[in-house]
Amino acid sequence: MKARRQFFSLDEKNGRLAYVSGNDNKLLFCSTVYGSSETPVIYKYDRDGNQTGIINAPESGDQMTVLQADVLSDGNAVFLSENENGGYAVSWTDKDGKIINQTDVFENTETEKADIWAGNNSELYVLGCTDDDYSYMVFDSNAVKIREGSGNCPDGRIKEMFFMNGSDFILYENADWEKRIICTDEKIAFDDFVYPEYGTQKVFSLSDGSVCYFDADSVYRTDANGFSGRKFINWNDCGIIHLVGAMGVMNDDCIVCLTSGNGLSFTVLERADDELAGKLRNQKVLTVGGVGIGRGDLTELFEEFRNENKEYRLCVSDYQKYSASDPQECTDKLNLDVVSGKVPDVLIGNYELDLEFYAERGLFCDLNEFMESDAEVNRSDFLENIFDCYVTEGSQMYVPVCFDIYAFYGKESDLGSGNGWTTDEFLDLAEKKNMFFNTSRGVMLRSLVYADLSGFVDRKNKKCSFNDGRFEKILEYIYENGIPDENYKGYDSYPQGSTEYKDYYRRFSDGLCLTEYAGISALSTLAGFKNGDLNGENIVLKGVPSDDKSGPLVYSRITAGISSSSEHKEAAWKLVKKLLSEDYQTKVTSTASLPVRTSVFENAMKNSRRKGFGYRADGNFYETNPLSDEDVNEFVNIVKSVNEAYSSDSRIKSIIDESVGEYFNGSMTSKEAAEQIQNKVSLYLNEIK
Repeated sequence: MKARRQFFSLDEKNGRLAYVSGNDNKLLFCSTVYGSSETPVIYKYDRDGNQTGIINAPESGDQMTVLQADVLSDGNAVFLSENENGGYAVSWTDKDGKIINQTDVFENTETEKADIWAGNNSELYVLGCTDDDYSYMVFDSNAVKIREGSGNCPDGRIKEMFFMNGSDFILYENADWEKRIICTDEKIAFDDFVYPEYGTQKVFSLSDGSVCYFDADSVYRTDANGFSGRKFINWNDCGIIHLVGAMGVMNDDCIVCLTSGNGLSFTVLERADDELAGKLRNQKVLTVGGVGIGRGDLTELFEEFRNENKEYRLCVSDYQKYSASDPQECTDKLNLDVVSGKVPDVLIGNYELDLEFYAERGLFCDLNEFMESDAEVNRSDFLENIFDCYVTEGSQMYVPVCFDIYAFYGKESDLGSGNGWTTDEFLDLAEKKNMFFNTSRGVMLRSLVYADLSGFVDRKNKKCSFNDGRFEKILEYIYENGIPDENYKGYDSYPQGSTEYKDYYRRFSDGLCLTEYAGISALSTLAGFKNGDLNGENIVLKGVPSDDKSGPLVYSRITAGISSSSEHKEAAWKLVKKLLSEDYQTKVTSTASLPVRTSVFENAMKNSRRKGFGYRADGNFYETNPLSDEDVNEFVNIVKSVNEAYSSDSRIKSIIDESVGEYFNGSMTSKEAAEQIQNKVSLYLNEIK
């Protein structure tokens, strides 16, 4: 396939691509997603992305509400309406929106929810569901009911209906969010179906009796023997980096897809001729992997790289496609690929993916070597102390791209001067006053322990010190002062104007707490803390309590490393270098993060917005006074003195979680929990190369 991309904005923010119109395949129809108060509208586009018209929902009367719409393969539109008594009706309109047929459905049933889907040959599926059962009808293009059926859908939400090989099929989602399929006449057992590795997103009935369907990676088409899909389009091969949210089939040689990155984009894919196919086969493939990298500024950068380096086909694999709700599942899949030798040329790290894990295992090149041999880039171009926070055994195995500063903030008059404090100093102060306001045990554990594991873990010498008494004291403080996670309620869960709601906005001014742990991503954030929360009093930023009184931490929102096994290291360096370029670093500042390139950082400190914002106890929004030059200079000095990164070892955190949970529920003492953690973390550290 070859791609011709057109960008456009739908009149409705939530859009889904429906079917195509007419025998000449000239027009596309895009319709809104329903379930809101908006009446559905169908938008018509040509293959160049130009809007050619709209079809409004038919007038349905005061007692009818139009719920859904779709487009049949002959170009006519269908709308589903519901009346005030829970009955449903389906209307067929022509390409100009004129009603040509209308029929009532599910009149004498207890249907709780109805849906419609366009099938092949201009057929229409109308589905009605209760909690456990479904019934459906199939209409031809003349609104004549040609078949119907019913059955039970175990613990699932029906997503789609389609026709294949003489049978009707239902695609549904079970309680574990897994896609499954039911054959309504039971000719084929759904256990025999072969599913895409990470879940079918949409199924299309084709005129030859087969179906095609897609997921976040590829498009598949069935063979003649049933639902055994053959991959025939890979999104990356077509130049599509953004996650594909919808797709429509125009004919055997042309499909259309809707992607989301920075806004919605509309792509027409046509079968490549032999000349273009030959060029694609001759391209070198550069692979990029990460979790949550298929959107935002990164996708723009990927596309720029692709346009500047035609000899390479950039294949971006966003492992978030494996699970939108469980980051660990995404990371596990990446690790399986790594173990099997399928290591991406470039790995992009973030909160969901810790590159230190791979650096410690020798999977990356030393990027210092690339910087030393590149006339355009020097290590001195960047905040070197921030780079140093991401050095592994003397080598720059991966680089931070942008960052935040994490610290406990509060009034200097309350917390004392200096950017660090010992565990005993913290606990002594905590005996006299409330340190935190309405904070769960989980949040306390993250800020007092997880944020800076270096106080307990010496990775270089593979030692840990959870059993020296300090961890026990912190654990006991958290147990006594933190709110059990299951009982925690945020201030915004209370009515505006309630005491609990107001207390949040006056927590510092009324002495309800002395500090909070937070990230600073821009000067405006700092201004909000100092001139908002603290009412202009001198602010102090402190690190996690530790024996060495370590200061605030750096947390890198994006990191990048190059695989030591890559066959295209120079091309991979070009991509990493783009992340560190002045252009991309400047974009970083516009998305509320601090750039690692020194010149861009210093420019941001001079020219960025110095006012913050806040909310008063009555809930009213206000702008704060701006930061002074002295405030800014002090913050710059803190940034340039940071020497420790925010900890991100999920394995150690899971070990601590397990034992701490047993302590919190009374199954063991704090000392026993500390000893158990000491033993397990020691074993883990010695497993690392």
